[in-house]
Amino acid sequence: NPQQLDPVYTVFVEKVTLEPTIPLNDALHTWFSSFCKIFLNFEKFLKK
Repeated sequence: NPQQLDPVYTVFVEKVTLEPTIPLNDALHTWFSSFCKIFLNFEKFLKK
């Protein structure tokens, strides 16, 4: 049962549903944009 294996995930879901989601969205957006930059730079590096 995945729910038994991952209590952290359950806590995370509870936090997301209870707390305002704007800070989470900001964090995800920041992480995603930095990930994209790294990925694009890596792609350029591979093409050289």
